Amino acid sequence: LVGDPLRKEFGEIPVIIFGSVISFIGMVGVLSFSSVALVLVSYSVMGLGLAPIVPTLFSMAGKNGKIPAAAATSTVAFMAYGGLLVVPPSIGWMDQHTNLHEALFIVLGLIALMFSLALLLRKLHKYLTERVFRSVNKSLGSPLCAEAFYQFGCYFKALRVSSTI
Repeated sequence: LVGDPLRKEFGEIPVIIFGSVISFIGMVGVLSFSSVALVLVSYSVMGLGLAPIVPTLFSMAGKNGKIPAAAATSTVAFMAYGGLLVVPPSIGWMDQHTNLHEALFIVLGLIALMFSLALLLRKLHKYLTERVFRSVNKSLGSPLCAEAFYQFGCYFKALRVSSTI
């Protein structure tokens, strides 16, 4: 309900970044508080941060322009199911060898990884639009090479990431 207006207003990458920060704060609360009520509130905050991210990832995959939408969204679904098959048993294994509090740091690390990848994608887009594409437009003589850079640029444009972020 809230994710689509935010995505239309700010773009996909900022929604992922902001959602990652909110979910990270929620997970830190889960790991910090000892009160059951505060832990439940922290899980709710984490859920509010993660809620717009999954639909945004499916939307980005479907609009990438290079891979057919059905193949791209099925790939995202495959990776999501892979995560569902790997992460909970990993938390359980870590819990058996340490304790649940330390095992839940896996979730915190995965949220930090998601945040880092979103920042990396944003910086990559900014670098490509500011340096590579402008220099290619000024000095490119080969139409074939220009077309390749244009197609690559359209891929990032499909992500609807603003270079002014």
